[in-house]
Amino acid sequence: MDILLQIVFSGIALGMIYAVIAFGYQLTFATSGTLNFGQGEALMLGALVGLSLVSSIHGGPYLGYLLMIPVLMCFGAMQGMFFEWIGVSPAI
Repeated sequence: MDILLQIVFSGIALGMIYAVIAFGYQLTFATSGTLNFGQGEALMLGALVGLSLVSSIHGGPYLGYLLMIPVLMCFGAMQGMFFEWIGVSPAI
């Protein structure tokens, strides 16, 4: 029963991630008429950084996840600011 519950929650989480990516594609296409695949790349960079942080933080899996979330949120904000500074501002 534990495995079934884990599979259900994993499927729901993966579906929500796919939905957020699809919404980003749809929003970009609706506003500009072009496709921008940068959302998936940003998601993968954040996922790889988060995986690296969880595996490197000691103190058990739950403590690793609790410490990873705020660090990863700061990393995502810095990543967004960097890409806006490098790509969006010069284009405007």
